[in-house]
Amino acid sequence: MSPLKFSAVLLSMFVIASSAHAQTVSSADIPPSFKNSLQQMLSGYLALKDALLLGDTRQAGKEAVELNDEAKKVNTGGLKKDQLAAFNKQNEKILHNTEHIRDNATNYDHQCEHFDYLTDEFYALLKSFNFNSSTVYYNYTKEGNEGNSAHWLTDKDEMKNPYFKGATKSGDKRIEVIKNR
Repeated sequence: MSPLKFSAVLLSMFVIASSAHAQTVSSADIPPSFKNSLQQMLSGYLALKDALLLGDTRQAGKEAVELNDEAKKVNTGGLKKDQLAAFNKQNEKILHNTEHIRDNATNYDHQCEHFDYLTDEFYALLKSFNFNSSTVYYNYTKEGNEGNSAHWLTDKDEMKNPYFKGATKSGDKRIEVIKNR
């Protein structure tokens, strides 16, 4: 394994481990406008995932633009200081990764690399803010990102892998079911 891939694997493991320890706040503590903004962003993430399922890099680029626009206009009014800091940390990464997906609208592998990072950010937001209005499934593939493990979120109870244009691989598995709150 190259040093770059090894570093990426370590970074992914750190992000997932830190996400698992993210402080969850009560849904009652989240302003409805913020929760609605996060739900809009999640819808954009899922549309991007669906474009990757089809292998449609141009549509994935368009979905990344829309998700980036949603991320820029989130209403954070009423958030506590620590909530705002937690959101801003993830949102900065979301903006960065959607820009990479947008700017690589003909490079499926590069889009998938940044989609994996994007998944980490959305997983952290889901665990921190409990904003999903429907059940979300957190899935894993051991060979999704140029041979490295990867994750994805979906709102469908099926195992279609966006890193392989919808094909299911033998190492794919469900990690968690995140029920709506």
